[in-house]
Amino acid sequence: ERLAARDSGAVVDARPLMGDLKAMQTQGESLPLKSEEGIELAAAAAAAAAWTERLKKILVRPRSSAGVHAIAVDDPATALALIAATIRAAANDLEGTGEPPESEEGQFCLCRQPGGREMLACDECGDWYHLRCAGVTAAFARTTKSYNCPACCAAHGDVFKLNKPDVVYKHIHRTRRPALAVLGEMMLEAMEFGGRLPEEDQLAEVFREHAAWRDAVASAMKRKAETAAIAAVATAAEDAAAAAAEAYAEVRGAREAREKGARDRHAAVQAAQASAGATAMA
Repeated sequence: ERLAARDSGAVVDARPLMGDLKAMQTQGESLPLKSEEGIELAAAAAAAAAWTERLKKILVRPRSSAGVHAIAVDDPATALALIAATIRAAANDLEGTGEPPESEEGQFCLCRQPGGREMLACDECGDWYHLRCAGVTAAFARTTKSYNCPACCAAHGDVFKLNKPDVVYKHIHRTRRPALAVLGEMMLEAMEFGGRLPEEDQLAEVFREHAAWRDAVASAMKRKAETAAIAAVATAAEDAAAAAAEAYAEVRGAREAREKGARDRHAAVQAAQASAGATAMA
């Protein structure tokens, strides 16, 4: 609510940048006396530094745990920018295009990185996945007749396919996966500081992108439901047409049987008459 109020202009954030406060605190330390303002600035700078360090622990993965596609991230600002970009890409890529990576620009796979040689397409969503990220071998990719990606499997209820830490996170996650509630608590704490931290604006961007993603998911689900309803109507129409065709075939068959019977009887009568005439002449 506070973020929405600030975005709408109902609340104006007039706080100075925390960097400016730190600069003032540094200048105050050079003065030949102590002041209450200097002590407050020092406390604010220390609180901001502690907050940034806690945010780093929440977001940044140890460099040693990065996988083949997990380019190391060393600071909260980069991690937040990556999270926001990933959520944005997920919202824009809810529906796969089915085009191979070589002919389409953008991000692919669960790692949201560019395409490559060793990739496999999902038969359901059409997106392309690095074999290592998907946890499959090149031999499997060559011989399999169909493949459903971890995201589609999770959408159908097999959440473990997407939450397998030894297969998925090990290779693709470049940051930790903080709970949205935890980031919300950090955001509220930052908004109470006397100065505005740059990560605060990035956190706000993450929440905006997440809200846009939720709207995109709801829209996609609505489209899917509408498509399913249209498909059901089309199927019902096809079934009705098939039933009508079957009924018409039965009626036509019965009519043809009657016509054949009439022809057969007429032929029998003609044959009988011819036979009687021949007998009479004899």
